[in-house]
Order: sequence, then C-alpha cells, then structure tokens
Amino acid sequence: MEMNKANAEQSYQKGLMALEKNQYDYAIQHFKSALSLDPNLRNARGGILLARSRKLKKPETPASSLTFCAAISLWKAFFFEKIKKLENAADSYEDSLAVMGPQPQVHLRLGEIYLKLNQLNDAMENLHGTLKLVPDHALALRNLGEIYLHQGHLKEARQVLDQYLKIVPTDSKITNELKNVEAMLTIERGRLQA
Repeated sequence: MEMNKANAEQSYQKGLMALEKNQYDYAIQHFKSALSLDPNLRNARGGILLARSRKLKKPETPASSLTFCAAISLWKAFFFEKIKKLENAADSYEDSLAVMGPQPQVHLRLGEIYLKLNQLNDAMENLHGTLKLVPDHALALRNLGEIYLHQGHLKEARQVLDQYLKIVPTDSKITNELKNVEAMLTIERGRLQA
C-alpha cells in the first residue's frame, strides 16, 4: 500500500513537470496514473483539470472556437458512451467541462460513468458537482445515496435518500432501502449504548 502511494506521488510529480513544460497530454497521463495508484490523491484530479483547461483554452483562442470545441467534446462523449468506451467518454466529458466550466448534466453523466467504472471517489465528486449547481437534482441524490450505502456510510445515505424521497416519494425501492438503513442505524445505536 505504501509502495502504491509512493508511486502515485512520483507519477503526480512527473505530471507537474509535464504541466510546467506545456506537455498537457503527458501531464494528464501521469495524473491519471497517480489517481489509479492512489484514488485519494485529490491533487492529481486538480492536475488533470488544469492540464485539460490549459490544453483547450489557449489565450489566443476566440470564444466561438471554445464553444465549438465544447460541442465537439460533448458529441464525442455521447459517441463513446454509445459504443461502451466509458473511459474515452469520461475524458471527452472532462474536456467539455474544462472549456465550458461546471455544467450539472455533464457532472451527472460523469458521475454515472465513474460509477459504472467503479471509480467511486470520482463518481461522488461529480454527483456533488451536480448537486452544488442543482441542489434538488433527484437522480444525482439517488446515485449519491446508493454510493453511500455501498460504502457503508449509513447516516450520509439516510440524509441524501431522505432528500431524494421528498422529490420522488413514489420510489418504492428507495423507500425500502431507507427502511433497511433505519433498521441498521437502530442496531448500531443499540450496540453503542450496550
């Protein structure tokens, strides 16, 4: 485990050096490598975003070209999703965010893709990005609640799923999940009091 963290830090440092030399694709590659070795190395996520932004937003680029670039990135992302190349789809969505800035639907799509790729930290980060822009986004709340359940974070799951059920009170699956969460929390409280 410590070896992975050391290798992750080494990849991260290589990414920073590549970024300083304006070698953006190389930097992104190293930052991604760092994240794969240590998913908790959040600075690597920031490095990816910075490298993408610098790669796509050159000072001499007119705004109309940036809009076109964002549209092409979204088109590529949809295409990659259709042919089930989820890593490529995620890269294209990330490119569109680097050009357009935060967009709730793009963050939601990224959250769902990262969930399918079992990259839960990235999924949560993007679902939180959606909720930051649209606090009552039902699908983002549901997905985030399910991630919390999967990770065993029962209190957080209950809070998010309660909020979801205020928006979609007819979702019987989530209603049942929430009853199970309440039962588990009651058992946990009983153990703590014993």
